[in-house]
Amino acid sequence: MPARNRPSWNRFVRPPARRLRDNQVFGGRSDVLNPPSSLAELRAYYDSLYEKTGGKWFDFEAIIQRAYEALLKPGDIAIDGGAHLGAHTIPMARKVAPEGKVYAFEPIHELVKRLRERIRSECPELTGVIRIHEIAISDHGGIDEFLVAADPAYSGLRERVYPHEMPLDRRKVLVDTLDNFIPFSPVRFIKLDLEGGEFHALKGARNLLKRERPAIVFEYDRFNTPRFYNYEHAELLDFWDSLNYQILDIIGTPFDQPELWQAATLWYYFALPREADLAGTIQSAARACIPL
Repeated sequence: MPARNRPSWNRFVRPPARRLRDNQVFGGRSDVLNPPSSLAELRAYYDSLYEKTGGKWFDFEAIIQRAYEALLKPGDIAIDGGAHLGAHTIPMARKVAPEGKVYAFEPIHELVKRLRERIRSECPELTGVIRIHEIAISDHGGIDEFLVAADPAYSGLRERVYPHEMPLDRRKVLVDTLDNFIPFSPVRFIKLDLEGGEFHALKGARNLLKRERPAIVFEYDRFNTPRFYNYEHAELLDFWDSLNYQILDIIGTPFDQPELWQAATLWYYFALPREADLAGTIQSAARACIPL
């Protein structure tokens, strides 16, 4: 989702990731485990990465995949909120198969149909692992209006900023909460890419998060999403604090200082239960994918 001061980046083109050598510098540092901790340092850090990639950001989706592939194991449960055509649904399923399950949520009928066809043709062995649900996830149940954009990747429960003029098809869809839908264990990983609806989906999963303590990756545009979905940034931070979760940006920088959010030009974040000590896993995933 476009954000203020966001670098250009094609989220749908996955460049080949290049593994870093152990002694290779990461954004001007020799070790990703020593991330920036002040606002000035973080801005310089982001600028350095931006310059090193020739004015374009790196492949965030590859970092997400590498992270859940490190965290998931056979028999686990994963949740893919905003499954689209299964870019993450299918790799998740391969990690948790054969005993585990992936619950994929996608409210756009045309995408659900194509995803089912893709699984049947490309990986029929995962048919029993992947459970596809044609609903939107939020903090309530029932029927709600869903805005299907001409580019389906920009569709959501609320109107938002689009990269260019985009026709919208307003439809009625089923809506439910993850608390109502996922009473199962063990839920290890949740991916939420809902074009702004992530916080509402998280509020509808509070009991699940308290019970299962999964790692989560969620899309978040610090400067736009709260106003489109009518909440305050502080509410999101309070939510994570109340559940004792730590927030890291997509490249593994802990956002433990409130001032760091002033430089929040990346738009994916990990939420990790503090007791699980998973930050190193996320940082290693980022280090393996950032093309320096």
